[in-house]
Amino acid sequence: MASGSCRREGKSPKLPELPEEGELMPQQQQQHRAPKARQIVLPFVEPPIPQPSKYKEFGLPEPKKAIH
Repeated sequence: MASGSCRREGKSPKLPELPEEGELMPQQQQQHRAPKARQIVLPFVEPPIPQPSKYKEFGLPEPKKAIH
């Protein structure tokens, strides 16, 4: 009997873990989006640095405007 109750208790903690994971998932998505946004900005900002001169030579609009 005691072992059965222990097993039930083992299952009960999983229930609270599910809502916790659900709460963590949105937080992780937001945290992942923040770093990803920064990572996307860095690579996009780095190449435009050498490109602007070429864009100016061709008379095309600078890529900086496209980023903003």
